[in-house]
Amino acid sequence: MTAAGDRHARQRILPQIGDAGQERLRAGHAVIVGVGALGTHLAETLCRAGVGRLTLIDRDVVEWSNLQRQTLLTEDDARQGAPKADAAARALGQIDADARVEPIVDDLTADSAHRLTPWLFDQERGAGAAVLLDGTDNFSTRFLLNDIAVATGTPMVYAGVVGVTGLMTPILPHPLSLRERGPGGEGRHASISLRERGPGGEGRHASISPRERDDVSGGGDRAWAPTPCLRCLFEAPPAPGSAPTCETAGVLGPAVSIIAGLQAVEALKILLGRFDAVTRALIEVNAWLGTLRRIDTDRARRPNCPCCAHGRFEHLDAAGPEGSAVTLCGADAVQITPASTGPIDLRALAGRLAPLGDARVNEHLIRARLTEPGVEITVFTTGRAIIHGVTDPARARALYARYVGT
Repeated sequence: MTAAGDRHARQRILPQIGDAGQERLRAGHAVIVGVGALGTHLAETLCRAGVGRLTLIDRDVVEWSNLQRQTLLTEDDARQGAPKADAAARALGQIDADARVEPIVDDLTADSAHRLTPWLFDQERGAGAAVLLDGTDNFSTRFLLNDIAVATGTPMVYAGVVGVTGLMTPILPHPLSLRERGPGGEGRHASISLRERGPGGEGRHASISPRERDDVSGGGDRAWAPTPCLRCLFEAPPAPGSAPTCETAGVLGPAVSIIAGLQAVEALKILLGRFDAVTRALIEVNAWLGTLRRIDTDRARRPNCPCCAHGRFEHLDAAGPEGSAVTLCGADAVQITPASTGPIDLRALAGRLAPLGDARVNEHLIRARLTEPGVEITVFTTGRAIIHGVTDPARARALYARYVGT
């Protein structure tokens, strides 16, 4: 056995994996959406575990503040402002040269999801994705990812960390087929067409066929009892500005490591076909206090859930997970209009932004000069914002999610 062949020896002897399981991991495909703190930990762990194909999707570039908690990324990446997906893929190539790592530098929106989903789940183009992993930093994209998971029958593992606390839960949608939507969103389980859009938003329909899942021994379809989807657990995204973010509340690096480790274990179970072992609970960890709380989710399934019960994929069918982002002509600025607008507490938001820069607030808006060089943000009571000093809509969305939330 070569040195390269020995790398998984300690993992192969685990009764939960064995030789057959290790080969299954090598044939597996995991999609990681968001290559930040959680995403880089996940990518490195799964690559070292021997997962054969990793797709990394991220819209952002490496910044110095990332290096405190995000693995795989270096000072050179921060100096160059390298795309996170590309930088992580390069690092993974030095960990396992045989792994197939595909970086996608893109903003995951409803439009890009329609464009990418047929490619990710088309068995003829390679191993279809077996699991979707949430490394995102906002609920709008998480709800879009949940729609994709339910629409394609693909397991997903949700996670999030803010401050010293983190949450994690696996999502197992209906496993064998996809929901064909009828006039009210109801329908039988068959195949679903997701529109592959062109530049104008229109285009041909790409049909995604139900994906066969082999069990560990390699034969037959593998079924599991569905869990509640993310919209069963969280009915709607929090209002813009109402929830803390990593930038406003901070984040403890070891808290990320703990949650990403739990998330990676669930991903490995799914890739191994061990659905009987998948955790059917929402796990909450307070890394500072050293506490773990387990909340059973089986009873949280909502019979009126618009997504998993009625097959309405509102975020996948929307114009974009975070509403619109429009570059303002001649203003060196981008306007962000969130998908869900409503009155927000400007003074509370100002309090969270104040430690990060100069923040001024009145009854109509808050204007804050951030630690980002040359960047200023104006947020209105509806959640609409103008990001000054930025012309790239994807960059503006990232800043909005980082400082305002959702």
